[in-house]
Amino acid sequence: MNFTIIRWIAIALIVLVHGIYLKVGIIFFREHMQNKSWNNFVLPSLVNLSLVLLAFSSLVIDLLICLQIMKPSAPFNNHETIITGSVLFIAGTAGTLISRFGFLKKSWSTLIKIFPKKNMICHGPYSIIRHPIYFFALFFYSSSLLLFPTLLNSIFVILILIGYIVLTKIEDDYLRANLDFYQKYTQHVRFRLIPGIW
Repeated sequence: MNFTIIRWIAIALIVLVHGIYLKVGIIFFREHMQNKSWNNFVLPSLVNLSLVLLAFSSLVIDLLICLQIMKPSAPFNNHETIITGSVLFIAGTAGTLISRFGFLKKSWSTLIKIFPKKNMICHGPYSIIRHPIYFFALFFYSSSLLLFPTLLNSIFVILILIGYIVLTKIEDDYLRANLDFYQKYTQHVRFRLIPGIW
């Protein structure tokens, strides 16, 4: 199996997904600049900015491996790891995009935002966990570690995991404090990020 071809395909798709995230980041920045209650969103903004920086740092490592400037960690540079990474990558990318565009649609926002109750999404992946976009993003970034195994990528993936845990908690606390029906939703859908665990 030619790892180089698989890695270049992954890089192309990662760049595509990051391009979407970059567009979202620009919208996010514009909304924040227009938001009159900026102080309420400083911590989530910093967490989001950190996640973007970590994601792009990981992408640089991935490119260095594809260009053979950096070598992947030998024990993990095998068929099983590449296949597992490819499956996680496909699942993470598809799950993130389907959760965002297929279910949230116009109820999605770059800010932690209150929408009318009629826009509350409680079906599909949102009937299992409260933050499926973040859940599938964890698959996406874990796949990067398997496709491009290095110590630096390990550090980036761990920091990204911590970032998503923090962001999930911030969003949950905000929505719980500001939406009566969100409390009922949390009783129905108990898990925030990882089904059966948290």
